[in-house]
Amino acid sequence: MLQLHSDNLWRTIKRHARHAKRRSHVAVAYFGSGASDRLPLKRGSTLVVNMGDNAVRNGLTKPSEILAMLKRGIDVHSVANLHAKVFVIGSRAFVGSANVSNNSANSLVEAAVELTSREAVAQCRSFVRRLAGERVTPKLAEAKQKLYRPPRGPNNRKRRTTQANAPTHGRLWAVRTVPGDWQDEDEDAKRSAKPKADANLSSMQGFRTDEFLWFGTDKFTGDVAKGDSVIVVHEESKRNVILYPPRPVVLAQRYMRRRSKRAMIFMETRKGLRTKRLPDALQSLGRKGKLLKSVKSSRLLRDPTIAHAVLNLWGQAPAN
Repeated sequence: MLQLHSDNLWRTIKRHARHAKRRSHVAVAYFGSGASDRLPLKRGSTLVVNMGDNAVRNGLTKPSEILAMLKRGIDVHSVANLHAKVFVIGSRAFVGSANVSNNSANSLVEAAVELTSREAVAQCRSFVRRLAGERVTPKLAEAKQKLYRPPRGPNNRKRRTTQANAPTHGRLWAVRTVPGDWQDEDEDAKRSAKPKADANLSSMQGFRTDEFLWFGTDKFTGDVAKGDSVIVVHEESKRNVILYPPRPVVLAQRYMRRRSKRAMIFMETRKGLRTKRLPDALQSLGRKGKLLKSVKSSRLLRDPTIAHAVLNLWGQAPAN
C-alpha cells in the first residue's frame, strides 16, 4: 500500500509509534521543541538526527529533547549533513518532508508517503541503520545545550490548531468596485504612472497591466503595496457581480483630488485567466466564502485558510 498523509501526518505517526511492537528506526534531520513528546519511540529504537553545532545554534535540534530520548533508552546518533526524513515504525515506513517539532506540527504544510510493502520498509530500515555511527551520549547532549538558541520567528511559538495547517501566501486584499466615471485628474494619473507600471511588468510574454481607481478613507488606499495581491469584486449591477482573478500589484500611484486621497492601482495580469460570477465562487468556497461576500469596501484577508481557498479558485489545474 502507498498512501499520502498531510493533514493528519503527525497524528498518524504518533499513534503508530505509541503502539509499535518492535523497535523503530528513524532518520530525521532536525529534532526541535516538542519532539520527544511527538515521537514516542519504543525503548531500544534507533534515532539519527543532525546534532551538528550549526543545527543546535540555529535552534533546529534541541539538546534537551535528545536528552529526553536518551533517558527513555533510545539509541541516538548524529549525522551533520543529514537532510532526510525517514520514519520506520513497526511494519510501515513514512518518507516525506517533516522534521520533528512543534513548528512542523502547528505551522508548516507537511506531507509524507506511507509505505507498507516489506521490500520498501526493509530498504528504509537499512537506510537508517547505515547512517548510525556517531553515537550521541548524555554528556555530549548536555555540552551541546550551551550552544542552543531558540529559533527565531513567530511560527516557532507553540500554538494550538483546530484545523489542518493552511498554505500561507503574501498579503491578499479583496476590494469591491462599481462602474464610475473618471475625472481629468484620474486620467492624468493613469497616463503619468502607466510607463512606470509597465516597466515593473514581467518580461515574459502573455502578461499585461490592468488598473482600477480607488479612493476613500479606508486602509487600502494607504496600505496597499507592490507585491500585494488583489481580488476585485466588481458590481456591474445588484444581480451581476463579477470576481476577477487575484493579481499582484506592480504599482500603487497615490495622488490627491479636491482633498480626497486617491490611488491608481496597477496590477500584473496573465492573459487567459477568466473572471467568475460571485455566486459560483461562493458556492465553491462554501463557508470560507462568507467573508468575501461581506466585503463592501476593502478588506485584507488575514485568515490563511480563507486566503488560500480564494486563491485556489484559479490555482487548480483541470483534472485528467
